[in-house]
Amino acid sequence: MDGVVTAVVAAEKIEPSDEEILEALRPSAERDGISAEDLLERVRKSDKMGRLQEELAARQAIDLMRAHGLDTWVYSGNDWLITKIDAPHVAREAWTVKFEPKVVADVTEYFQQVAKIVGVSDDLDRVQRCEADAQAAFGQHATATRSQPYYLDVTNKDANKGAVVEYLSTHLGVPAKEIATIGDQPNDVLMFKRSGFSIAMGNASDEVKAQAAGVTDSYNAEGFAKAMETFILGSTRLAGAL
Repeated sequence: MDGVVTAVVAAEKIEPSDEEILEALRPSAERDGISAEDLLERVRKSDKMGRLQEELAARQAIDLMRAHGLDTWVYSGNDWLITKIDAPHVAREAWTVKFEPKVVADVTEYFQQVAKIVGVSDDLDRVQRCEADAQAAFGQHATATRSQPYYLDVTNKDANKGAVVEYLSTHLGVPAKEIATIGDQPNDVLMFKRSGFSIAMGNASDEVKAQAAGVTDSYNAEGFAKAMETFILGSTRLAGAL
C-alpha cells in the first residue's frame, strides 16, 4: 500500500508549520553553508517536499504517544523497529508475528516506507486517552484505534478494517449491506460501521459490544462457531424457508 502512516500531513490540525520545517532543515542547511530558508526554497522546487512533511507529521504522531507515556514502535518496510528489547509486549509480539524486532536508538530516524506506528502501555486508561487525543488531532485523515487494550495503532486513513469492507464490497461485487463482520477490539468497530451486520465476541469490551448488532460467546467458548450458527446459517435457513 502506497499510503503510509505519515500521510497524516493532510490533516489541518497536524500539518507542520513553516517554522517546524525550517527547524528540521537547519542542521542540513548549516552543513551546506546556506540558510534554512534557502534550503526550504530548494526543497519546495524539488519532489522532496511531500516526504519532508510526511516525516514531520509522523514525528508529531510519535510525540503525542510519548507525551502520554506510551512506548513507541515503528513498522517501516520489512522492519519492526523498537528502542528497548525488554519493553512490555515485545516478546509476545515477536512470537505472534514470527520475526524479531530491530532495536534502534531512536525510531524517529527511520521513516522510510512507514506502514504503522504503535503506542504501547500496560496503563490501559492512558492508551485510551491517547487514542481519543489522536483521533481528535488526525480527524478523518488518519486512523488511530486500539488493536489491543495496550496497543494504539496509527495508520493511513485507508489502512483499517473498515476500508477492507469497502474494498471487498467493490472488488467482489457484494453490497456492503450483505457483508457480516465479527470482532472483539476497538479497531473492529470501523468495519462494524461499514458492514450490513456486525457481531461482537463475548470477550469484547462493553464499548465494542455497544457498536455491534449482535453479541456471541467469547473466543474460548466457541464464540465464532456459535455466531455463524446463530446469525449467519440461522438467517439463511430462515430465508430459505420463507
